Amino acid sequence: MEIIKAEKLRYDAKAGESRCRALHDVSVLVKEGELLCILGGSGAGKTSFIHCLNGLSSPDDGELSLCGMDCRKEENHWEIRKKCALVPERAEDCYLSTSVQSELAYALRNFKPELAEIEECVARALSIVGLEGFENRSMPLLSPFERYCVALASAIAYEPDIILIDSFAEGFDRRAKEQLHRIVKNIHQSGKTIIYTTREPKDAIMAERIVLMDKGRVLACDSPRELLCNNKLLGSVGLELPFAVRVYYDLLEAGAQLPACPLDIDELVEEICK
Repeated sequence: MEIIKAEKLRYDAKAGESRCRALHDVSVLVKEGELLCILGGSGAGKTSFIHCLNGLSSPDDGELSLCGMDCRKEENHWEIRKKCALVPERAEDCYLSTSVQSELAYALRNFKPELAEIEECVARALSIVGLEGFENRSMPLLSPFERYCVALASAIAYEPDIILIDSFAEGFDRRAKEQLHRIVKNIHQSGKTIIYTTREPKDAIMAERIVLMDKGRVLACDSPRELLCNNKLLGSVGLELPFAVRVYYDLLEAGAQLPACPLDIDELVEEICK
């Protein structure tokens, strides 16, 4: 079942006193329960598309619906945000409260004011992101990674159907990214539809499907294996291949062909040992 439907979506972003085309005839269908990555470099239109979904930006033309609601109609935006949570770019710096408890409670009181079990919901969301017992911690004293996890917990606390994550895990080291990958996979396995944006192909591997964008257009939509192993396609938009894929093509150039193109280190080792 389709939960998001975009057809020939156009959006002109403000650039000072003028406007420039940020989305050109973007068509994307997202199935309920899908883990979708929107991949592209700077200026690809990833954030513009995410903001249109959440009602932060209004499309200039085309069709866009989320959970059966027309995203172009301002009167639907509040209900859309109840169904669809947004973890913004630089989420670790976007907190509104001084304590972790009040930060998560803010979202709950906004979108579920009738809810009585706020403390239980806060504890459950923190447990999912690995921050059990952090309720009384001070937000400014948390590490950037911990604040990012609090942002994820805030997004899932009121149990929306869809989670949007803009610039997923950008700026974090490999170890932190691995933890964030596990957290997102756990959230997805609970039945949530997740759409995240990244300019790092290696962070797109965990998705079920990837939408590749460049200069406001959709260039391709395929599985990680089909899209991330396409060195010509990624090279055409200036994106670097994941490490295991680079090794595959380096070996191929040297005259040693592996049975299949691996996406990660584990697959690379497996292919080399065959």
